[in-house]
Parts: sequence; C-alpha cells; structure tokens
Amino acid sequence: MISRWKGIIHIHQFQRQSLYKEHHMTIDKNDIILIAAIGQNNELGKNGDLIWRIPTDLARFKRLTKGHPIIMGWHTFVSISKKPLPLRTNIVMTTHDRGAVDGVLFTHSAEHALAIAQKSVGNEKIFVIGGQKVFDAFMNDATALELTIVDAKCADADTFFPSFADAFVEVSREQSQYENLTFSFVRFRKK
Repeated sequence: MISRWKGIIHIHQFQRQSLYKEHHMTIDKNDIILIAAIGQNNELGKNGDLIWRIPTDLARFKRLTKGHPIIMGWHTFVSISKKPLPLRTNIVMTTHDRGAVDGVLFTHSAEHALAIAQKSVGNEKIFVIGGQKVFDAFMNDATALELTIVDAKCADADTFFPSFADAFVEVSREQSQYENLTFSFVRFRKK
C-alpha cells in the first residue's frame, strides 16, 4: 500500500519478498550500475562504514549519481547519517519497517526498488550504492560497474563486493593517488 504522509511518499507494508533471494528482474532501457570503492580482495566495508575515504572518489560518486535514482540497504543509509543524498531519488531496501524519513522511499524487495527507480527522474541510469547484500541482489542484473579499486588490503574488513570478473569486462581505467594510497577509477560493462 502506498500512502502520502506530509507530502512524502512512503512505502508501507506490502507483500514481503525475500530481499536477498536469487532473482532475475525485468529490465527495460535502464542501465543498472553498481558503484563502490573496493580493495584488492573486494573489501568494501568495516564496522558499518567505508574502509577508505578518498576525496576524489567521493567527488566522482557525487558527479556520477547526481540526478539519478540510488538504491541502498539500511546499513548504508545509516552510514550516510540517515539523511537522503540530495538531487537523487533515495530508495532504501530494508527487511523491517523503519517509519517515514523525508526524501526517502523504503521497500522490502529488490524488484520493488527497481520498479520505483524505473519510474524516477534520471532513470536511464540507476545506481546501486551498497551494501554487500544489496550488491548481491543486483549483481545478476547489473549492466555496468563503476569501481574505485584501491591498491591496498584490509585484513579486518567485514563486508565484500561480490565476485564479478567472469561477467564483466573492463572498458576504462584511470589511475590516481591520494596520500599513500594508489587507486584506479575503473569502468566495467557486462560481457
């Protein structure tokens, strides 16, 4: 059931489908792009936060996602201070009812998140921004990856980006450095 509350759309209880089940969603003309910063072993996060905070990576993230819908999980939303990112449709996947948050659409399934994104402004590109379970849910349907690959390892990482080498081909790479970190902005397309 969709209701309006103080002018903010909020998704309430509806048929709960498994957030993380194997699925293949219907995709029309939209690019589904997974975007993340990862380490040499696909390290993604630690203790509910990013491992690396690289200013040029954050600026690139903002530039690429601005004006497009973004899909994220609850923990990713919490890690960005429980506020919607401006100038984007913010869609948060969660297995629990979280109440209303201005500027955020909540859903319980990847299929419904995609349906919302496909009806949003800027839907020619739909960005999936994490975390691990949300990346897993969209990996089979992703058409592209925008990765910042950091030339480092984090031994105590607790979340990881899914394996992708067999399904994607690299189309561009730009190497850079920040303080003592070497990293590359790498774009992949589905084979």
